[in-house]
Amino acid sequence: MLLKYKKRSPMFDKKFKIVLVLGIVVILLIIFGKRGIEAIVSTDKISTFSESKLIKYYKKSCEYEDSTVCNELGDMYHYGRKTAPIDYEEAVQYYTKSCELEDGKGCNNLAYMLNKGKGITKNNWTAIRLYKKACKYNEMEACYNVGSMYYHGEGTKRSYHSAAYYFQEACDNGIGAGCNDLGYMYEHGKYVKGNLHEAMSHYANACDMGESSGCNNL
Repeated sequence: MLLKYKKRSPMFDKKFKIVLVLGIVVILLIIFGKRGIEAIVSTDKISTFSESKLIKYYKKSCEYEDSTVCNELGDMYHYGRKTAPIDYEEAVQYYTKSCELEDGKGCNNLAYMLNKGKGITKNNWTAIRLYKKACKYNEMEACYNVGSMYYHGEGTKRSYHSAAYYFQEACDNGIGAGCNDLGYMYEHGKYVKGNLHEAMSHYANACDMGESSGCNNL
């Protein structure tokens, strides 16, 4: 006797789709890492992929030592994005992981948390060293931050010479705040010889880069 074909129940179809989606997620994650995750998010056919699941697979990608994703996870917990709760200690953990993987943004963000005492004990001595590390990884915002700490004597002895060096490095690589602060040093003769023309030139560069302080100082 032939068995009669039994139609699958809607519940079976739903479970099958869930398993299929998760299978696709894992395959894309293994093959493409973060790009695989982004492909999932941008695919219209999988509209039910929630942000909470996105965080789950970001964590998996971070475990696979994707430094960029580790840093982004830190941002999620730092600012409360993608349904992640604001949790500074959790943010510090992911920034630390990212920095250990030699990611400049991760080191810069970890230094910021140390500088502000967010989720970790305030420690400017360690913060400036992490900013320097990030600067070596070509994270230009970190170069500016090193200059700022030298200028104000945070975590290190005040050094206008070192401040000017790092402000120049940041300015030369598109950080308007670096140009503005270098202009201020020229205007007021901080380490560099007072030179109003040079100051105006740096303020103008800062303004062109979208730094409002530079525009105001012209």
